Amino acid sequence: GVFDGVSGARKLDGVPLYSKTLAGEMRKSVKQLEKENGGEGLSVPELSSILGNAKDIADQTSTGASTAIVASITQDGFLRALNVGDSACLIIRNGKVAAR
Repeated sequence: GVFDGVSGARKLDGVPLYSKTLAGEMRKSVKQLEKENGGEGLSVPELSSILGNAKDIADQTSTGASTAIVASITQDGFLRALNVGDSACLIIRNGKVAAR
């Protein structure tokens, strides 16, 4: 995933940044799920659930704000992505945008 902090958001000294907390919580949850499902990749509902849980933790423990893109390539070869905020996910093939 890509987690980009929002520069204009209010931040408190000594409190973890929202974007870093989201990334860390996502990493922990994804590693656990991949162990359980044999590395099959994650569906959009699974990504959404994990991101929602990470958001709940970040809301309670962090400062700032973040946009995010999380994605997974499953065993069937499909890329599944979830976008939060004003970030964008582009698939580029041969120098051209193939999908948004």
